[in-house]
Amino acid sequence: MINIISKRYWFFLISALIIVPGLISLISPPHLNLGVDFKAGTTMTLSFFSGNQTKRVKRCPGNCRLSNASIQYSPGSKQYFVNISGEITPAQYTALQTSLNTSFNNGVTYVSHQYTDAGQAKTTAGAAVIAVIVAAVCIMIYIAIQFRKNARPFRWGIARLSPCCMTCW
Repeated sequence: MINIISKRYWFFLISALIIVPGLISLISPPHLNLGVDFKAGTTMTLSFFSGNQTKRVKRCPGNCRLSNASIQYSPGSKQYFVNISGEITPAQYTALQTSLNTSFNNGVTYVSHQYTDAGQAKTTAGAAVIAVIVAAVCIMIYIAIQFRKNARPFRWGIARLSPCCMTCW
């Protein structure tokens, strides 16, 4: 039988060698690419009567001085997804619609539109953090309930951060 407990420090080291680079990659640029729900921005879903019009669609935000727009084409649904990071004014949005309608002779169908301002984005990000914390606590309580017949059941529910904490338990 292999004595895994005696080699636990090696397993802690291997875990740290996996976790630490992962955390560093989340913090260092390029960061996670947050959607418009977590930062201010506008999302539009467009559909055209004709086929792939990617080059023509990409010119329209440039005509409206929206350099922070990213455009993706979905061949399955034959729709375009336009993401504009940062807040845009209603006049800029109207100018974009006018530019699209002019370029495609009113052959554009606006499937959906979502606008998120900075206040909404901050509220959503805060709610997401709270949801993750609540979920972690609920998981810890569930595991503790499942191990309730053992001595100190919360020991099984709480993740230990370092080997020195194991002596406390």
